[in-house]
Parts: sequence; C-alpha cells; structure tokens
Amino acid sequence: MDKLMKKHLIVIGIVALLLVVGLSGCTDVGIGLTNIGDITANPDNYYGKEVTVEGTCSFIMNYGLIIDDAGHRIYFTYHNSINGNYQLTGIIRNDDIGLGGEILYLDVTQVKAL
Repeated sequence: MDKLMKKHLIVIGIVALLLVVGLSGCTDVGIGLTNIGDITANPDNYYGKEVTVEGTCSFIMNYGLIIDDAGHRIYFTYHNSINGNYQLTGIIRNDDIGLGGEILYLDVTQVKAL
C-alpha cells in the first residue's frame, strides 16, 4: 500500500469518527426528535422502540403527561414528578399502568430540562 493510499484511509477514518461524535448530540438541536402526533397516529410503528419527544410535562395522579406545541399528548412514567418544558427519551409501551385498561405511554429513561 503506498503512502497516498494510507493518507486517504487515515483521512476517511478521521472523518467517520468526527461524524459519529458530532451526530451523537443531535437531539440537542432537534434532530432525532419524534413527533408525538406521529406516535399517537401510528402507535404500532413505535411499540418497543426508543424515541425522544419534547413538550410541556405535568404530573397527574402519579403519571406524567407531555403535550407538544401542536397539542398532541402522551402519558409517561418516570420515578420523579417533573413539571415544565422537557425533552424525554424512553420506550413506547402499551400496557395497563393503572389508568383504566391498556394505554399508550412513554417509559422514560432520560430527562433533559429545556
């Protein structure tokens, strides 16, 4: 392998590494967010999958409710009561969480205040 080929491979490796590192924080700028309306309109596409949503959170009877700017809403479970604007990451589930039968909700694993 000649020197020019080695330089090209090194440059490609560096670019790939920078891309991976740069894209890992994309939810900070709105990339990688899932629209709550898309989740509620097509829940089968999201069951068991991790999503990140943004909106205004409030707690009602030990369960959270997040509402986005368009008025779409989804329940969420989290170990602490949070109120205000947040970015939530978690798994979409459809279970009986004590609100009267099976319900679509976000099982939150990460919370970021906005």
